[in-house]
Amino acid sequence: ALDKYLRARLVNYNYEKHFGGVRYIFLRGLAPGKSELGIFRDRPSAGKITALSALMGDFAEVKS
Repeated sequence: ALDKYLRARLVNYNYEKHFGGVRYIFLRGLAPGKSELGIFRDRPSAGKITALSALMGDFAEVKS
């Protein structure tokens, strides 16, 4: 969804250049001294994002 939003909003949007990835922090999973716990990081490939985007269909811009 974020890729679709950026594609609609940024002129000359390029996934490889503009999308930095995702980060989730699970507060209850954090532990002092164990930096690998409680944090999920990922940057899906452009191909995976394209495939998922196709499954979601067209982006409908919400007008307020």
